[in-house]
Amino acid sequence: MTTSIGQNIKRLRRERDITQEGLAEFLGITAQAVSGWECDRSLPDIAQLPLLANIFGVTTDEILGVNVAAREANIDEICKTARKTDADGYREEAIRLLRKGLLDYPNSYKIMALLADYLYMAGQFDEALALNQKVMQECTDIGIRAEVTSNLCSLYDHLGQKQKAIETAMTLPELSRNDLLKYLYKGTKLTEFYRENTLDLFSDALYQAGQLAFCRDDSGKEIYTPDEQLAILAKVTAIYEILLEDGDYNFFAQFVESANRQSARLYAEKGDADNTLRCLRNMAEFSQKFLHYPEDAAQTSLLFRGVKYGGWVKNTPDAVDTMIQENLDYLNEPRFDFVRERPEFAEIVNIQSKR
Repeated sequence: MTTSIGQNIKRLRRERDITQEGLAEFLGITAQAVSGWECDRSLPDIAQLPLLANIFGVTTDEILGVNVAAREANIDEICKTARKTDADGYREEAIRLLRKGLLDYPNSYKIMALLADYLYMAGQFDEALALNQKVMQECTDIGIRAEVTSNLCSLYDHLGQKQKAIETAMTLPELSRNDLLKYLYKGTKLTEFYRENTLDLFSDALYQAGQLAFCRDDSGKEIYTPDEQLAILAKVTAIYEILLEDGDYNFFAQFVESANRQSARLYAEKGDADNTLRCLRNMAEFSQKFLHYPEDAAQTSLLFRGVKYGGWVKNTPDAVDTMIQENLDYLNEPRFDFVRERPEFAEIVNIQSKR
């Protein structure tokens, strides 16, 4: 899509949180003149283009709309390549790619935000903090700001600045982007929006429920008894079964696998052989479902029909193979010695070993 000079000036001005009055003052003209540019009623004088480029920190080509689409495409490709590189286990290389990208596009808040995230995970906290703070000070894109706010909360918390983390979290708007979009989308787009968000919300709630089962109080004691933990995990798996009635677990098979894995441990601690074997078999079968679902798999169950989710996992085979190996190691733990001689156990190992 081609944008006008006025639209480019308006976008750049907003990205840098400059008012029309402020820009006019920088240029020594009236705010009405700036408004005229942005409404495409008039054009800036050619002598003003270098001044505008200097104020916005871009080239005159960007103001003129030359290669703006290519610039954004290049930035998106840099971020995509960095994510793939990091997912393959080469975080330092991903950081190097993003640093180079930032040299080419020094005002790209997308690159800054992703670089800050990887620096944080690599333990380079000071630089991550500085980049995140720069984005928050300068960027007006709601999506990027929300992502960076979340990252800042984690970073402050890691640095022991819990109150600062809470204060940062409280700056997030109560009305989220999704709350706005549901009133803006219509027809097929609205249907897709509801399906995707319903799947996101359910999966997030069920993941949190699984985590809740093993929460501890301030003294370190688990909140729930082992029987209550088993009951919560059973509810989680039952709800997945209801929601995904076609058996199209795909990406979400890993969460049912995890619930059965934890349940097997709890049943083993109780000495319940039959339920231990049942959960271990489910663990093995669901890990295989996760390993083998197609990259472009679309949900077929009623609520989520047509939604494609989690295809990126198929680009990171090491992560999937790691699950298989971890489960094989898990089966070798002494806690399962009391069922190891049962013929069902050998079948479970066989299922789990498949690649």
